[in-house]
Amino acid sequence: MNRSMTRILCVDDDPLNLSLLDAMLTPRGYEVVTATSGPEALEKK
Repeated sequence: MNRSMTRILCVDDDPLNLSLLDAMLTPRGYEVVTATSGPEALEKK
């Protein structure tokens, strides 16, 4: 069966928080996309 990964967009202005979220979510099978601002998040959505 070919399952696509669920994508999660994490937005925070602190890179450490983004790294933590990525480290927690990626091993659980999520595709993590990060952004450091609202405008950047809108470009990646």
